[in-house]
Amino acid sequence: MKWSNLAQAGSYAFIAREGFNIVTRRRSRLRDLQRSKNISMVLGISLGAVAGIATGFLMAPKTGRDTRHTIASQTREIMDTLRHNAREAREDLEEKGSRAGTYTRESAAGVREAVRESQR
Repeated sequence: MKWSNLAQAGSYAFIAREGFNIVTRRRSRLRDLQRSKNISMVLGISLGAVAGIATGFLMAPKTGRDTRHTIASQTREIMDTLRHNAREAREDLEEKGSRAGTYTRESAAGVREAVRESQR
């Protein structure tokens, strides 16, 4: 076994480990950022809904049936928006996780190849 091949394998292992650490830290930061954005979005939508409902009760001279229908309709719209935003966030995170996994697999393959070459 040549020392230069062993050193090269060691450097590939170091690069792969560092790459994995960077990807892990980025995924963690992205997850935290996404949670923060989602919480802000849900809070904003909720406050907007409450304000809209309160304004509707105070300003609109509607019958009880019409008011209930309006509230139900607005609630459905809000829930649809929340589902849509959650679906987009999930798809975005899945895509980023897939890219991180591909990078990790490629780095590991490079390390394996370097180790094989060092053993020749």
